[in-house]
Order: sequence, then C-alpha cells, then structure tokens
Amino acid sequence: MRFTLVAAIVCCTVLITAAEEGKADAPPPVPTPPVAPTQESPFPKLFEGLNAPDAEARVLSAKALLVELAAQIKDSEKPYLKSIADRISAEKPEDRSAAATEFKTAFDDTVKYNKEVVAGLQKALAGVDEAARTEAKKSLVTLMNLVIENKIVEKLIEELANPDPKISAPAAEKLKAMGEDAAFHLVQALEDERIGLRRLAADILKALGPKAKGSASDLAFLLDNDDKNVRRNAAAVLENLGPDAADATDDFVNYLSHDEKSVRRMAANILKKIGPKAAESTGDLVELLTDDDKNIRALSTEVLLTFGPAAKEGVDNLVLILEDEEGDDDSKDRAIRVLTAIGGAAKPALAEIKRLANEGKSDALRAAATEAAAKIEAAPEPPAEPKEGEKPAAQPEQKKDAAAKVEGAAAVPAPAQ
Repeated sequence: MRFTLVAAIVCCTVLITAAEEGKADAPPPVPTPPVAPTQESPFPKLFEGLNAPDAEARVLSAKALLVELAAQIKDSEKPYLKSIADRISAEKPEDRSAAATEFKTAFDDTVKYNKEVVAGLQKALAGVDEAARTEAKKSLVTLMNLVIENKIVEKLIEELANPDPKISAPAAEKLKAMGEDAAFHLVQALEDERIGLRRLAADILKALGPKAKGSASDLAFLLDNDDKNVRRNAAAVLENLGPDAADATDDFVNYLSHDEKSVRRMAANILKKIGPKAAESTGDLVELLTDDDKNIRALSTEVLLTFGPAAKEGVDNLVLILEDEEGDDDSKDRAIRVLTAIGGAAKPALAEIKRLANEGKSDALRAAATEAAAKIEAAPEPPAEPKEGEKPAAQPEQKKDAAAKVEGAAAVPAPAQ
C-alpha cells in the first residue's frame, strides 16, 4: 500500500515536471479578442407595452416602435403608418392616444389575419441578427400597411352602398383616388347582393382604366358567374380595359367554347378590344375555325381579323386548313379571310390559295380565293425581323420623316461668323 502511494506521488511529480517543461517550450498563447456585448432587442418589451393599462405607457411604446420602424416606413409606398407616426407626437394628449390606439389596432389586426407570419417576424425582431431584423421590420411594415388599407377600402365600399349621395359620392371619389389599391375590393363588390353597389363598383372600375389591369384575371373569373348581371358588369369593365386585359387572354379564349352563348359573345368582344396584344392566342383561335359549332368558328374569325398582321404565326396552320381535302368550304373561307387580313406575311400561303381559286368546290370559295390572292400579292412584304442586337429597320414613314428633318436642317442658314 505504501509502495503504491509513493509510486503514485513519484508518477504525478514526473508528469507535473514534464508539463512545466512543456509550458516552457510552448509558444505564448494567442490572446482572445474581447466579445462585444450583444445589444438586447427592444421589440419584445415594446410589443408588450402596447397592452399596458396606462394610456401614456401605450403611447410611449407605440411611439418607440414607430421610431424603430422609421426607415422602413419612409421607404414604403403606402402612407398609412407614416400618417400614424406623424400624429403620435401631436401636442394634445388625446391625439397622441388616438394615434397609439390606431397603431395597436393595426398591429392586432395584422396578428389576427397573419398569425403564424407575424410570430415568425416577432422572433426575428427579438433576435440578434441585424440583417434578419431589418428584413422583419420591412415585412411587418408592409403587412400592417396592407391591413390598414384593407379596412379603409372596406369602409369606403360600405359607404358607397349608402343610399345617401352625400355619403356614397365622396366614397366613390376616394376609391377612384386609391386606384389599383381599391381595384381588388371593387371586383369583389361586383358579386355583392346589393345590385346598386354592383353598378357603382363597375363604374369606378371603368373609371380607373389601366389602374385596374392587375384585376383582369379576377374579372375574367366572374364571366363564369351564375348571375348574368355579374357577368355583364365584369365584361363591361374588361372591354373598357382593352389591351390592358391581355394578361387574361387564355381565359377569354377558353370562354369561346363556353356552354352559355352570351359568355362566348362576351369573351369574343373582349378579345377584339384587346386586339393584337392577344395575338399569342392565334394558334388556339385557328384551331377553333374548324370547330363543329359554327358560332364558335364565327367568333374565332372575328377575333383573328382584329389581330391583322400580328396573327402571322398562324399562317402555317391556316394553310393546313386550306389543304384539308375533307374540310368544309366554311372553314376554308374563314381561313382565307384571316390570311387576307395578315397581308404580306401570308405570301407563303399564296400557292394553296391560288389552287383553290382554280379547284375550289364552290363558286363562292373560288371567288374568295381569287380575290384574296390578288390582295395578298399586292400587300407589302413585312419588315425583316431584326437579328439579336440589331435595331429594327426603319419603316417607309420613318424614312420620310427623317428625310424631312434633314431637308429642314439644310434650309436653316448657318450663323454668321
């Protein structure tokens, strides 16, 4: 036992001595830089302060939050939080309190409608990552402004429905002034059970013009509504949009085959108003020229004729209709009319059109083909497509304008030296 204890002491002594010698040979340790203290986020306490029992404490919390969000509020296109920030420092305590209540209500509503999202933003705002905090601030400001805006628009829509013109007229003007921000809610109002409100909403949407183009798809959806008045109002707004409704072109082409005749007619009228901007649908419309339903053929023809030269991508498929030995004269006649409207870009179809001018099954088809061939041959060649990086070639009218400018410049006498 004694031997073991002595051996252990000797062993420890050797180890300690070796360690000391090692220390002497080792390089000096690299000093560790001091860690900067992490600044605690103020957001958790400020959010909590919005529910303080004391009114002045709520004002202070709301004001401090607005200061923290000041940069994002300034960058936002929406004015609502900025308005609250301006009023939170008012001289009168009641004005400050009202602004704080408005801010709290907006925040509570934002939580109510976006609970999980806001929870994630609050977590980021409570964290130490400054970049994450900045993004969370931006998102929170965006959400709160949208929630405030939605409540304002909903209130104005209700005022618009008021039978008293002293209330409805100012509401209409405010909704017009809001432009695209009000458009979505106005589209929803087109389905309201109050017929008067539907009409007023449609009138405002038409007055908005291009500002309502972001709602084109929502309006297109209403063309399938069971209520014919809803369909009629939506169609009127879409026709008013004209080319600005082009984003919903596919929907309108699909409606050309709708079971309801009135819906087909509405869709065709809208596509005609859109005009060449809907030319991306040429392929689908050419297919409809051979549809079993002659009404659908007629509507497709009407639309394609409004495209004019913009329908040139359909030339090959139109030629296939002309070549089809089993095809009927009606489809061929419609194809010929569309090719004529395309003009010079339809010259690749001339051989088949001339063949029909000689070999067509009916006098009417031969006459139509003969007339079309003459017009297409006389039509000017379309300008060549510019290669990548090249500028489009100048058109004849542009060349005339340029020449006139040169002549005019030459006629101006040089200044005296």
